[in-house]
Amino acid sequence: MFSRIRKYLKDRKGVAAIEFALIAPVMLTLYVGSAETVNLLSAERKMTNTSSSVADLIARARFIDDTELSRVFEAVDIMMQPYDTSKIKAVVSSVMAVEVDNGNGAKQLKFFVGWSDSANANDTAYAQCTEVTVPKAEGALVRNGESLIVARITHSYTPILPIPKLGGGILQEGFEMSETFYLKPRRLAMIPRCTKATQDACPWTPPKCI
Repeated sequence: MFSRIRKYLKDRKGVAAIEFALIAPVMLTLYVGSAETVNLLSAERKMTNTSSSVADLIARARFIDDTELSRVFEAVDIMMQPYDTSKIKAVVSSVMAVEVDNGNGAKQLKFFVGWSDSANANDTAYAQCTEVTVPKAEGALVRNGESLIVARITHSYTPILPIPKLGGGILQEGFEMSETFYLKPRRLAMIPRCTKATQDACPWTPPKCI
């Protein structure tokens, strides 16, 4: 009996198969995780480049009418390829810097929406005079009466494989990623926004928000 036990202990047949069965799930997880990470970083980079390009296109303009804005949003779809453009939202806004009294006798800049447009009806643009928060570094670029162009790109990212949710369940529909870029207009303090420009004129009056 003991001789049989010793025989089985010395038998090494099938060891490689058992080891592979143990490490295969780990290897597969690492492989899929690496592919998912690369795809996610690629999507984020696309969004960053697209938001900065959109802000730059608007900031270079002397005015923005419906035709020009339509071309900008068409460029968004091109720049975000090969990702599904039906899952991409784009909002472009001009936010005005307004100097107000902070209540302690000192002045501070607040930012209000002068105009805002979205790529389609499913996106949500800001209403005029909506107060928005601007990061300190970007807010330092402007003075009272000037403005910033804000381009926000949102992408509904769907994982290659279902990802477990925290607390249970599976994240099948994906999640939203967003990138926002701020840029100061290059030619004017504020870029006019009108329905249709005529003879290089774009009639627009900044709203009085305060």
